[in-house]
Amino acid sequence: MSPILWVATQLGRFLGDGYREIRSLVTSNTPNILKKGFTGGMAALALALLTVVVIASQLHPVVVILAVACVLVIAYGRSLFRRLALFAGYFLCGFVLFIAAGLLTTVPLEKSYPLLAKAVAVALFVILCLVIPALLSMRPRQEIVVGRGNWSSNDRPLKTPAFTFADIGGFDEAKKQVRELVNANLNGKKFSQYGVSRNGILLHGPQGTGKTFLAEAVAGEFKLNYCCVSASGLHHKYVGETERHIETLFQQAIESSPAVLFIDEIDALGAKRQQLGDGDDTGGAARGYNSATTRLMGCIDDARKHPGLILIAATNFYDGLDAALIREGRFDLHVRLDLPNEAERTRILEAQLAKRPSRHFDLQPFAKRTPGWSAAKISTLVDRAAFFAAEERRKIEEHDLTRALTETGGKERAAFKAVDWTEVVLSPDA
Repeated sequence: MSPILWVATQLGRFLGDGYREIRSLVTSNTPNILKKGFTGGMAALALALLTVVVIASQLHPVVVILAVACVLVIAYGRSLFRRLALFAGYFLCGFVLFIAAGLLTTVPLEKSYPLLAKAVAVALFVILCLVIPALLSMRPRQEIVVGRGNWSSNDRPLKTPAFTFADIGGFDEAKKQVRELVNANLNGKKFSQYGVSRNGILLHGPQGTGKTFLAEAVAGEFKLNYCCVSASGLHHKYVGETERHIETLFQQAIESSPAVLFIDEIDALGAKRQQLGDGDDTGGAARGYNSATTRLMGCIDDARKHPGLILIAATNFYDGLDAALIREGRFDLHVRLDLPNEAERTRILEAQLAKRPSRHFDLQPFAKRTPGWSAAKISTLVDRAAFFAAEERRKIEEHDLTRALTETGGKERAAFKAVDWTEVVLSPDA
């Protein structure tokens, strides 16, 4: 890759929101190995430094200094200016511009240097003049991620969740089905010869049943990067921006493979599309929503072709989703997570307490006293009991869980508080 192409890409990074489109346009016909180096990695940086030093060393010593400074400012200027104080940033800008101005007034005017030296000096000066103002006026790029997760459009390093299926109590059948699909996707060569291609997991059910927790556990179970985004956070008020956010999301997830891409509340983008006739939707909102849903389906189709990227979505409103979005071929596995029964509540309590310092005691009575509780509410119950034990620096005991259940609510908790007669009858003197 030529240094000019690399420098041009780094300049595009400072332009803000248009960087993704620039990179996509420039690298659309390049091999995948060059695309990875094109994002400004150490290999590209070393190549750029080596090239400019070799060229500049044949011209003038000051050109070497200026060339190296130019490459470093382009590569690390964004993080540098984010950390330095404003005064230090302006001082650095002034220092670099001072060198550039001195070079511009000396090298091009010396007749002993060839025309190439003059051209390089002027080009470096122009590049610096473009980079410095961009650094000073740069603004943080808009993040896509909303809600839980370790990933956004700012290229943050991904993390693999620490917990696995063993940390989830219950849902044995759901975990079995999910494991089969993920294995089929990650072992694509094994299953492709039989024509098997499976991807797309849609988790649905009431609120608090553990859909988000299960999606995160999939990444931890198979040691995959975890990309989490709320579909409502992809919406944008400007026409076409929602579709661009969707495309950026899937493109970065593909680049982060092997990974789990989890779209929470997918109903915010995947609800049933509206049928519009002539003269309908004068404001264009419905057409914009339909366009975003169509773009989402197209990105899902493209992402399914990339082995190592597991698509997972969750919704509380399964019946309201567009039938074309959730059909087989986009989401091959539909898993309903219901409220846990008594046996599953016992296993959830066991899994929650296993991660914390606790004494062994019978959990079945607590499972009986929590009918209709979701996995999230049971987790909150254990958190409350753990808080009581942490205050006294000891292990969680049975009475901690009993106290938490009494305060949080349960089957045996009285629906009404007993009130004394004297509290509701006014005295004669009142």
